[in-house]
Amino acid sequence: QFSELSWDEQYKKLKAYKNTHTTLKVEKDHDEDLHKWVLKQRTALRRHFEGKPVNLSEDRLKKLVDLGWQKGQDKTKGKCNVRDLANEEKRWNENYQQLIRYKEENGHMWFGRTYVKAEDAHLRGWVAMIRKEYQKLQNGEQSNLAAIQMKRLSDIGFDFNPRKLKNNTSNDKRWEVNFQLLKEYKERQGDFTLRKGEDRKMIRMIKRIRLDYKKKQRGDRSGLTDERIANLEEIGFDFQRKETPYKVRDVPRSWEERFQQLLQFKEEHGHCLVPQISGGILGEWVRRQRCQYKKLMASERTSLTHEKALRLSSIGFCFDASSRFKGTIRTIQK
Repeated sequence: QFSELSWDEQYKKLKAYKNTHTTLKVEKDHDEDLHKWVLKQRTALRRHFEGKPVNLSEDRLKKLVDLGWQKGQDKTKGKCNVRDLANEEKRWNENYQQLIRYKEENGHMWFGRTYVKAEDAHLRGWVAMIRKEYQKLQNGEQSNLAAIQMKRLSDIGFDFNPRKLKNNTSNDKRWEVNFQLLKEYKERQGDFTLRKGEDRKMIRMIKRIRLDYKKKQRGDRSGLTDERIANLEEIGFDFQRKETPYKVRDVPRSWEERFQQLLQFKEEHGHCLVPQISGGILGEWVRRQRCQYKKLMASERTSLTHEKALRLSSIGFCFDASSRFKGTIRTIQK
């Protein structure tokens, strides 16, 4: 139990902290004593909200509630908890400003199931939460969405109840968003070739467009209109699937022919570090030589003879190249 002076002093410190930081969440590295005191007050409040006895007077409990702590509900555990209204308001304002920034950059506040930048992923979840809280109000349920918050969102054109994507208007809205994402993808990648490690949602969207294009060519029902096809053609969209750089089929050639190609590569670039990912067939052959060399050193069965290994060494071939040497050379002379 805290003495009158100690409790009052800590309370004043917390009140001053809130005025400065707009939150009741005190980090340990900021003020360890105040941090521990805050944890004890939250524990006492939670017990009080649960109807259990605590070592705090009604006056002190009221002061803590007036400061910004209120009764809440832990949705995952189904137990009573303590809500920090000041911290919730601070985070809400931060998300609100980020939503304004998102609208300025993209011209809308719509978050579909397609590609979303990493820095905006949490914003999509926040927007979904806002709409969920709004739906609670519509159903007459208790909601954490305040009237002032609804007004601020309405002022920037936020749609609390977006229509499901079933009619043409909503489909047009979704198409505009996806088309913008495609343009951004083209700016980043330079083309619409699907690359290994690319965002799965973006890959599905590109594949879907190509599939719809094939349907339209056959005269089947398709989501692609002539206008949309024209828009895609303007940004250089390739409706035919391209062979990705990491799926180049090898053409059977002798070891000597590949070795001569490697000599030519060295003459042009000054080294034998052929990119494995974007180096085409020669890059794949170089990778196999390194694998075969490891087997040779381990006295395992291999197609690489000591004579071939010496010839590779004589031209400066690196049998243990680091991944940092993998470049982005698109084409290698066959």
